[in-house]
Amino acid sequence: MRLTQIEIGIRAVQPILAVLSRTKDILLNQALVPYVQKKGSPGMRKLPLVVAALFLLSTATAAKLKDQTRSEFEEYVASAEASMDRAIKGEQPYLWVDSLPGERARLRDGNILIDRVGTEKSIKIKDGLIHDWIGAVFIPATLDEVMKMLKDYDHHDEIYPEVIDSKLLEMNGNQLRGFLRLKKKQIITVILNTEHEVTYYQVDKDRWHSRSYTTRISEVANAGKPSEYELPDGEGQGFMWELYAYWRFEKVEGGVFAECRTISLSRKIPFGLGFLISPFVDGLPRESLFGVLTATRNAVKNNQINVSRRSSADYGS
Repeated sequence: MRLTQIEIGIRAVQPILAVLSRTKDILLNQALVPYVQKKGSPGMRKLPLVVAALFLLSTATAAKLKDQTRSEFEEYVASAEASMDRAIKGEQPYLWVDSLPGERARLRDGNILIDRVGTEKSIKIKDGLIHDWIGAVFIPATLDEVMKMLKDYDHHDEIYPEVIDSKLLEMNGNQLRGFLRLKKKQIITVILNTEHEVTYYQVDKDRWHSRSYTTRISEVANAGKPSEYELPDGEGQGFMWELYAYWRFEKVEGGVFAECRTISLSRKIPFGLGFLISPFVDGLPRESLFGVLTATRNAVKNNQINVSRRSSADYGS
């Protein structure tokens, strides 16, 4: 039976109406009234409820990764990698931190530096957003210890806060393929099953770098339930369609300077909701990168402690 234009319109808005029904009490009784109060008043503390409701509205309908979106993302990546290649060849500073006077000392003091690359906001492309971030950390360890930790996919779920399951699928020299089950949580929780191809390259005796590309990102519906299933790659709510990661390592006296740059792709924010939703969407990649750098440093340090304890126990026996 042929649908009328009205029937088609009704079907299109049904998912949004369902979310509105679930969130009407929040919107009317707890969120919208305090929102109109002056900044600094007690009611403003309920502002996150407004954001939560709007966030649910913004993801009420599924988003599908389009060929043009993927193509524009790959064009951006190609340009970014060309710049990285120039640094690796010595045509510009090898480490990002070397373009920031005095920051090596801050890293040695235990600070972690993170910044967006090239722009103050996520980059808008056709039906998508590109998030480009870079961070640096100093790890008082050997280069082998740091790289061994990063290659240990079988234990990433014990190291990284967003990883809830992990497995090394294949390793051939400095090339590997790994599986990560990620838990992304910002207002709502999303579970993603991902596969990554990683290659490590030696620049010289003191420097290495790596490149990691997602080959599959599948959103998991009904995660943890008997009815759990994967959505096709590129379908779902579009929180993360692609995730590329680029590490650089430099061995120095007392440890290793490690930098990680992540370039990820997500759905666009629906028109009219950007002023409230953007800070949360933009903040996710930064928080993830900070967690990775912190966890890597901590894991290397903890492994050193465990090795030292085992050595002491062996010596005592």
